[in-house]
Formats: sequence, C-alpha cells, structure tokens
Amino acid sequence: MELFEFINILKKRKQTVSVIVLLTLLLAMVFTLVQPFKYGANLKVLVIQNFSANTDPYTASKSNEYLSNVLARVIYSNSFYNNILVSGFSVNKIYFSGNVEKQMKKWTKTINAKVINDSGIINVNVYHTNRAQAEQIAKAISYALQTKHTLYHGGGDNVKIKIIDEPFVSNFPVKPNVILNLSLGLIIGLFLAFCYVYLFPEDRFDIIRLFEKKKKVKKHRGESLSVKNDLQELKIKNNWQTVGEVIDHSFVAPITVFIEKKVDNSEVLFKDKAINNNLVKQSAKEDFIGDGDIKNVFGKLHSNDL
Repeated sequence: MELFEFINILKKRKQTVSVIVLLTLLLAMVFTLVQPFKYGANLKVLVIQNFSANTDPYTASKSNEYLSNVLARVIYSNSFYNNILVSGFSVNKIYFSGNVEKQMKKWTKTINAKVINDSGIINVNVYHTNRAQAEQIAKAISYALQTKHTLYHGGGDNVKIKIIDEPFVSNFPVKPNVILNLSLGLIIGLFLAFCYVYLFPEDRFDIIRLFEKKKKVKKHRGESLSVKNDLQELKIKNNWQTVGEVIDHSFVAPITVFIEKKVDNSEVLFKDKAINNNLVKQSAKEDFIGDGDIKNVFGKLHSNDL
C-alpha cells in the first residue's frame, strides 16, 4: 500500500482512528488514577576519597565510581533500612508493616538511588503518599549516609560523604506522571489505530459500522422473538394448531396464509390473516430458511393432511 493511498484511507476512517485513540487514552487515565499519588523528595550526595599525591587520576576516578555504585546499592538493603528506622527521624514504621519481604518490597518502591555517570554523585529520590514523610525519609537517608557509610566499605575515614543538594520536597504529587502516561497513551493509540487501518483497510471493518451491525442484529433478534410470541398468542387465543405456513416471499404483500387444523374435530381450514409488513419480512426469512424451499412446505403440509 502506497503512502498517499494509506493517508486517504486514514481520512475516510478518521472515526475509527478517533475511537481507538480515545479508548487508549481512557485506559491510560484509568491506569493512572488507580495508582496512589506520591510526593517526591530529592537529594544528591558526593562520595569523596582522600588519595596520595602519587595516585593516578584515572584510578582515583574509577575508585570513586566503584564506591558510589556500592553505596547506591546499599541504600536498598535491609541493613540500611534498619538504620533509617533508628536514625531519630519521624519515619512512620506502620507504612512499612508486614514481614521482612513485604517491608523491603515497600522500601524498594519508596526510594530510587542511582549514580550520575562516573562523577561519584549519588542521586536519591524518595516517593511517599505523605509529603512530610517523604521529607523525613530523605533526611534520614542523608544522615545515615554521612554517619554509617563506613559500615559498607573498607576505606574508613579516607571516605567522606558530602551533601551537595539538601532534600527538596515537591509541592504536588510526582507519581504517577499524568502527563507522561497520557502522552504514551496517545502515541500507543495512534500506533494501534494506524496498524488497524493498515491491516483492515476495507470499509466493512470500520468500528462505527461494526457497532451499528451489532445493534441491528440485536434489534432483528428482538423483532423475530416478538413475531414468534405474537403468533403463539394468536394460536392460543383462537385454539388453533398450526400445520404449516405459506408466505409471500416477494416481501411485497403484507399477507400471510396460515393453514391451520382445528384441535377439537381435526378439521383442516384455510384462513387469511393480515399481519404487519415488518413482521412478515422477519418471520418469512427465518421460516423459509428453516424449511429450505416452498415445495418442502407444501410437501410437509400434504403429508400432515394425510
């Protein structure tokens, strides 16, 4: 399919594209709203090591990079988490309730620590549903890194942790990112819509038409059921038992001829009934398909009469 042809098809099927995009945006919005909104606190620390004057700069840089990566991973550990709880800050322990596994899973979702390139700077983000708690946890992490870092490396006093950015807490929730989620939903929706139109370019696959067909099928089934109910009520009311039906299949004359047999004396009678044209059209098609042919109908009637 050429590009201009595809663009023309997209113009014709713009309703389909709009429906798919709107559905995708709706799913993205639902996905966003079901998540708890969390505030964010950010801080940055710098790992500093004391080296001798003869130390190679490249070696010193790699050493700082290695140590900062170690400390960034240590922040996720259970040992560091316990140091946070006993740091003296007002960290709500109930928020991290449960067994050790649940506590660590919650702790992992609360923090995000990573090293900025090979600079030796550790960027720490804290996410919490309560703004004050996010600030308290960030301050506790800053304090623990400065006072407890020697527990996690062998550098001793030659290593120092310097806070270069004090904990800063957002005024509004930062997770989930509503703008990012909706933008991704829009991009994914357009991609899915283009793929759908490309794979099914025929007009009969238009989503609006598919919905209309479903409505027509439901309406047709309802009318067919209504026809059967009306005929059943008519037979019960008049105490007649239907042997067969002969219908005008041209769908022009609003007349159907019922060949009925009276229950009490088995007398065969012919009776004309004027029925609504729509009822005739609906019941005629179903009965004709069920019997297969008008000859079969008369053959069935003849056998019953005998």
